[in-house]
Amino acid sequence: MPRVKRTKKEREGFLLREFLGELEFRVLSLKLTESPDALATVSKRNQTHRIGIELTDYFNNTTAGTGSPLTPVAAFWELVQDSLVRRISHRKHLTGLDASVTLQTNWVPEPWKDPVRAKQLAKLLAGSLVAFAETHPVEYPTHRHFNSLELQQTPALHPLVSSLRLSCVSKPSRFVSRCNWTCSNISVGFIGLSIDYITSAVRNKNRKALKYDRSNAQELWLVIAAAGDTLSNHAGPFSQSGELVDSQLMSLCQNSPFDRIIFCERIGCWYKWLKPDEPAKQYRNPYVT
Repeated sequence: MPRVKRTKKEREGFLLREFLGELEFRVLSLKLTESPDALATVSKRNQTHRIGIELTDYFNNTTAGTGSPLTPVAAFWELVQDSLVRRISHRKHLTGLDASVTLQTNWVPEPWKDPVRAKQLAKLLAGSLVAFAETHPVEYPTHRHFNSLELQQTPALHPLVSSLRLSCVSKPSRFVSRCNWTCSNISVGFIGLSIDYITSAVRNKNRKALKYDRSNAQELWLVIAAAGDTLSNHAGPFSQSGELVDSQLMSLCQNSPFDRIIFCERIGCWYKWLKPDEPAKQYRNPYVT
């Protein structure tokens, strides 16, 4: 089924509610604002707190203030998936087929700059992928890989896609309702902790925090979130948390106008308070029973 879409503010609210829950706070209210991003009223051990929260994304392939090159790819692929789901829902013989698509990223548009063109290209790509899958059948339980040279024979795909892997994961008699066609540009690659990015994020937010409205908050927090939207938005497993012991980063945090600073790794299910400096903690993955 299609992924749930959220606006930027809705996404911030979702992540903050989730992170506050992992910190064992009960969220009484969460107002999405600007400078900082949210004003939360929370309770814990019968004590109520009003917290101003600034939320910033973590990336492992850039520095703060410079967008990750995977961000437009991820946003564009969401549009492609929307079109794929609609097309595959009418072609039950394709519901057991998974695909991993590697895009030629030089042409990928930034959907927020030209949404009409981005949607048109997404529909074109989705239609071309479905047509290719139908003319290149894969039998259960095998897979086929098509490289750039093989895709040259398909003019509609060759300028857009550098490689394509099709895998049949279920027998035709078994109904599979979910479309699981992924983009390898955002799902395969480096996962890791970048001290440089976290340091640059704290430095950048420290400058801006001096202008934030603190009148309705008892404390001001900075949440640096590795939310897992793309591989560049991952910091890796709990074992990576030891790399957060860095003298320059700790100095920036301790002298920060923020009262508290926390780094949260959503997929690895761990977090670390950078101010005050506390050992990293791991929590239970809510999606694993």
